[in-house]
Amino acid sequence: MPERLRPALDAGWRGDVPRTVWIGCDGAREARSGLLTADVLDGGLQRVTR
Repeated sequence: MPERLRPALDAGWRGDVPRTVWIGCDGAREARSGLLTADVLDGGLQRVTR
């Protein structure tokens, strides 16, 4: 990824991988570094409203 795009995508990201960004229907973002556990994934999916 070109360095100039980094702040536009995730200003808090410093190259750590894996990186997951949850983007809500309102555009709110929540970023998490590291592997996702089943609990974290389930919690994120439960916050999704339809």
